[in-house]
Amino acid sequence: MTRAMDDEIDICDPLRASLTKDDSVRFCTMEKVKSRYIRSERDLLVAEGLNELVKRAISRAGAGLPAERAFRPEGRALVVVGQSGAGKTTTLSRAFHNHPAFSNFGNPDCPLISVRVPKPSSLKDVGILLLVELGFPMSADRKLRIVWAKVRERLELLNVRIIHMDEIQNITSTANVIEVDLINDTIKSLLNDTRYPVCLVLSGLPEIAPFLSKDRQIGRRCQFIAFQQIGPNDFDSMSRALIGLAKTADLEVSPNTTHDLIPRLAHAALYQMGIAIEIMQDAIDQTLKTKKSIVTIEEFATAYAQRNFCMAAENPFLARNWAEIDCAKKLGGREVDLGIVQIIAGGAPEEPAKPVRRYKTVKRKG
Repeated sequence: MTRAMDDEIDICDPLRASLTKDDSVRFCTMEKVKSRYIRSERDLLVAEGLNELVKRAISRAGAGLPAERAFRPEGRALVVVGQSGAGKTTTLSRAFHNHPAFSNFGNPDCPLISVRVPKPSSLKDVGILLLVELGFPMSADRKLRIVWAKVRERLELLNVRIIHMDEIQNITSTANVIEVDLINDTIKSLLNDTRYPVCLVLSGLPEIAPFLSKDRQIGRRCQFIAFQQIGPNDFDSMSRALIGLAKTADLEVSPNTTHDLIPRLAHAALYQMGIAIEIMQDAIDQTLKTKKSIVTIEEFATAYAQRNFCMAAENPFLARNWAEIDCAKKLGGREVDLGIVQIIAGGAPEEPAKPVRRYKTVKRKG
């Protein structure tokens, strides 16, 4: 299929072929808008952290030793934390694709594999998920130790050096005392396996940082990167991002609009960059739909209302008292101060770990 046909209706896809000509043109334009990536300082931090893992994965345990699997030093972990909508998954995926060591990312012969941990999950669920990614599906009736023994066997067989586990809080947040120990022991066994140590990339909500740091043997092997909330210092870069995205769609943004718009946008997005970019994309799509040439605050208001089902008084792009609106309720989330987790290396954040659940064993009568 030619590139020219890519920009028109794809007759081989019945769903895409069902679009009208106008909708198809708008769809193709929005594909270009959504494919445009907004880089920031955190991309550099993640790239540097990932590069350190790569160097660790190819290092020898000591000078003069052969560069073989059994002579590698213990692994390290890169931990990326941020609130939902901060852009962790997108940033990491971009870093994986852009790193020369993982040019074949997503293929069976790539030295890095990535899985997203579903909610809820147990340690065995994660092991089975990894086995699927490693090309060895296993039934859930196998014992935990057998599952993870097979994971380590497949990692070595396929020469996988780095494992990425996204949304890792889906296994740590509900763990009881016994499960916490099993999770910690599994992480440590992956990092310091005497035969085949691997490195880890763990990403999730801010709560995973204190969880991992509580065990000193894990915490000292971790580098933590926190995706901070949007602040006033980010407004100029957000304005430039909006102008750039609009230009991709052959649209303009009124200079008078951004001064009032960007603070409202940051508030509407719960001060999370990933959500803010999604709202920008929705507003651009709304502008294309109405066949206008300039993106205004009205398109943002409409996009937000469609996204969150709210009245004008609850819409931060329309209300005068927009700063007082609780947008977290509309987005189904809750505001968390990311200031509790700073960018640190090999140390523990000040935020205390959550108390671990404890369960009683109760005998049934009869």
